Amino acid sequence: MTSGAAGGLRRGAAALFSVLVRVRLPAVLVLAATAAAITLLSIETPIASSAYGIPLAVAFGLVLAHVGALPLAVVSPVTASVLALAASLALQLLSADVVSRPWPWWPVMIVTHTLLVLIVGVRAPWTRALGAWLVTAVASFVTVLNVRHADTEAASQNLVTFVSITGGVLVAAIVLMQWHSIRRQLISERQSSAEEYSRRVLAEDRARIARELHDVVAHSMSIINIQASTARYRDPSLSASAIEEFEEIATSSRQALGEMRGLLGVLRPDDVAGELSPQPGVRDIAELVAQARRNGMRITLEGLDSLDADDLSEVVGLTAYRIVQEALTNAFRHAPGAPVWVNIERSGLALVVSVRNGSSVSLRSTSGSRLGLIGMRERVTSVSGSLQTEKTADDGFLVRAVLPIRSEGTGAA
Repeated sequence: MTSGAAGGLRRGAAALFSVLVRVRLPAVLVLAATAAAITLLSIETPIASSAYGIPLAVAFGLVLAHVGALPLAVVSPVTASVLALAASLALQLLSADVVSRPWPWWPVMIVTHTLLVLIVGVRAPWTRALGAWLVTAVASFVTVLNVRHADTEAASQNLVTFVSITGGVLVAAIVLMQWHSIRRQLISERQSSAEEYSRRVLAEDRARIARELHDVVAHSMSIINIQASTARYRDPSLSASAIEEFEEIATSSRQALGEMRGLLGVLRPDDVAGELSPQPGVRDIAELVAQARRNGMRITLEGLDSLDADDLSEVVGLTAYRIVQEALTNAFRHAPGAPVWVNIERSGLALVVSVRNGSSVSLRSTSGSRLGLIGMRERVTSVSGSLQTEKTADDGFLVRAVLPIRSEGTGAA
């Protein structure tokens, strides 16, 4: 068998197994086993009566027990194996005097028992299936030795045929079930790993947002603390009540700054030195776009030159930078070669950041984890803004964020 044919056979078996699992494998097996049992009953009973000389009533009862084990094996494999073994041994003992026919296993009995071994191998643990098969083979061997001890050559050949056929089917059933079990475990592990990775990436992104917000707010709080502490020296005409009030402001700001630094110690690992550098803002978007252009992206940047970045709070500037950064990353990843338009403009008391990319003929991926969009939405929400993400009419994608000029709780330092 060629490798292509073997691969096609494996794919076909996998597809068949997935279909059986979806339509409830036990129900399918019961129906198939019942149909096979009815067919084999109509064949094995006449053979037992006419070819092997067993009385018709006795033959019908024993054959009914033998083939009836097929549907029973779907529900109770061990019980079905015991029933089939007892019925087959009884048929063998009653037909031992017939020397002109195959014995101890008639051809139709081999077919019946092969189907039984297949069902037991699929439905029972492999140890029980192997044990039932071994007991049947040993019982038949003992029967041959005790019934035809003087002429065992033909019976031994028949027994070897039975063991070879049923043994091969049993091995195939066990291998199939073990493969399916391993495949199911692998799929479960992959799903668990993907979910864990998504949770970890989302947690890391949230921690980074918290760190960046902390850095910006801590800077502002430090300025407030310095201004409140030095107010009495910068303006000697302040009254005692004003000086006391400034001291209270300085004390409160120092307390808040200490608490935020404690929070930062939990969120930021000690070995991350890059996080101690100043955080980017709106002014750094031009360099971000330039770097993306050096990587081969076609980007049109508008509105940044006419924008007064000093009017923006540091949190809003950082959020705008991260929005553009994430949007450019997504455009490069999912629509390589597509043109990108970045527009930053002020609209009243809001900063509008728009990043739109056109369609790409070499679209790499139409779906993803969407963690980047989640992170952008959390950033925008943290400054009381709004975010719009949607596909465009030209099969591109638009990211549009509306940010307040000054987010709640921040101000110019």
